[in-house]
Amino acid sequence: MSHGAGLRTPSFPVTSHAPARTGFGALSYADDYFDRIHVKPLSIELGNLVGAQVRQIVVWNAWRTASRTMTSADVVNGDGMTVTPPGAMPLTLRPLQEVTFGLSIDTSGSPIIDATLSFEFTTDAAPGVTITGRRLQAWPVPADWGSSITETLEWLSDMQLSVDGSVDAEPLRGAPRRTWEFDLLRGGAARRIIENATYDWTGRVWVLPVMPDVSRLPSALPAGSATITVDTAGLDFATGGLAMLWRDVTQYELVEIATVGASALTLARATLQPWPSGTRIWPVRTARLTEAPTWTRSSDSVIKSRVRFEAVEPCDWPAAAPGALYRGYPVLDPGDWNELPTLQPARELTLLDGDVGLVSVADITGLAWSRQSHMWTLHGRSQRDTHRRLLYWLQGQVGVLWVPTFAADVVLRDTVVAGSTTLVVDWAGMTQHLRGQPGRRHLRIDLGSAIHYREVVASAELDAERESLTLDSGLPSTVQPSQVRMISWMMLARRSSDHVEIAHITDSEGVARVRDSFVFAGIEEPHA
Repeated sequence: MSHGAGLRTPSFPVTSHAPARTGFGALSYADDYFDRIHVKPLSIELGNLVGAQVRQIVVWNAWRTASRTMTSADVVNGDGMTVTPPGAMPLTLRPLQEVTFGLSIDTSGSPIIDATLSFEFTTDAAPGVTITGRRLQAWPVPADWGSSITETLEWLSDMQLSVDGSVDAEPLRGAPRRTWEFDLLRGGAARRIIENATYDWTGRVWVLPVMPDVSRLPSALPAGSATITVDTAGLDFATGGLAMLWRDVTQYELVEIATVGASALTLARATLQPWPSGTRIWPVRTARLTEAPTWTRSSDSVIKSRVRFEAVEPCDWPAAAPGALYRGYPVLDPGDWNELPTLQPARELTLLDGDVGLVSVADITGLAWSRQSHMWTLHGRSQRDTHRRLLYWLQGQVGVLWVPTFAADVVLRDTVVAGSTTLVVDWAGMTQHLRGQPGRRHLRIDLGSAIHYREVVASAELDAERESLTLDSGLPSTVQPSQVRMISWMMLARRSSDHVEIAHITDSEGVARVRDSFVFAGIEEPHA
């Protein structure tokens, strides 16, 4: 082919290549991962250490072509800890070789665990392993049930009272502070053990059995068991919490709870020893002695004391209001008369006293801040659980509900025809003195077979012996005076205190008593 004017020069075959260039490998994950020492895990959080534990730490020589030599593996601030290497030191790790170290943590040692496991190599730096946690001492001596165990729940409420009588209540604690107070009476080896334990551990955190919530193993529990059969309903077992298996002051085991089922506990770690049928099992809480116990020596081998613990962990419980509901608010269930109830129609009075002349008194809200007490005797786990749910729903002084007087405040005189809204009752000065004031406007009508709630919208004096009360709606059936068990006034109320005590007379299958008091809530009662 000739090369004439205007013709292109042929480009094939290529007679030369483009100029050579200097290149480099692209960065990749391998550059961040290989050719160094890896340790896993880098931190161990033991939480509450209640028994000996063994953890494993993996060291990997990630160098692809080079061996590395470890000269030591030591724990700093590691009292009660032992490191077990996979071989004698110095230890040579071949390229890409992985070895496993054992770390044993005992319950003896400092109460606060804050240690570091470090690995030393001749050429490389290796990351250390931080180990944190808290050693706990079990309280191994049961209470003396010659007297009751007093449990206290204490919420904290921010209460703001306005001059018009309205109250704003806000909870300041998510869970109440919880304390237990009980008697001890011990002799012999148990006396010496608890004296020595408190000598060392008085200011530290204990693992305290919730003694009223005792159960017993229905059958033998072998060592290495991952579940414990126990009825948990109404008891203080908590997921992530602890339980104690107990035979005597020297034979007990603390176990960690992974999950709580209706009839069994699943454990985070298997049991270490066998336990026979009948062994006691308690839920436990971490707690601190509020003060050092005072031991009264009844003899050279017997002591007695009353000790008080306060929980150092949140103690939550499901909250539930009473089942009866009236105009958007639950109605308090009746208590009992084991202790005489009280009623005080108090007023918010302001006294102005200049020390000379007469005292000036002002009723700033014009309302009766009635305060009344109630006592409950609780039988068995179900009733205890129900009442505790009520206390958690009330949240100290925050929750509002209808509180009847549970007294015969109104006495029916004439038969009430079905659908009638008029009650003819014994004269008691209701028209003259009550005048539809808050707290004396709503009725609880107990007929034995049924309970009705009604609002009194009007009243009138009929004669010297009778008054009439007009209800917002009629009763569904005819009511004879003989059918009425009790007609009581109701007020919207809240607990008068953030503090409540539960007296455990026996364990959870027996009797407990709770005394409480309620005060007018200071909010507008709903009208028909």
